[in-house]
Amino acid sequence: LLAERKDFDGTVRFIFQPAEEHGRGAKAMMADGLFERFPVDAIFGAHNMPGMRAGTFATRAGGIMASEDNFVIRID
Repeated sequence: LLAERKDFDGTVRFIFQPAEEHGRGAKAMMADGLFERFPVDAIFGAHNMPGMRAGTFATRAGGIMASEDNFVIRID
């Protein structure tokens, strides 16, 4: 994205979210005032995909990996 803008004169921030699988990390970061301390104009997310070759990435329009579920298995 920035490679196309030779005149970029801004700040790039990397945010690493703890406990992201259950959403608790984002809630804690927001409650702690993350974006008040570090305001942003745009934000992009990434997710580790162990099956992908190192040095590559995948993208698509819309949401991806935006869910987390829990379930219980009972054996009687």
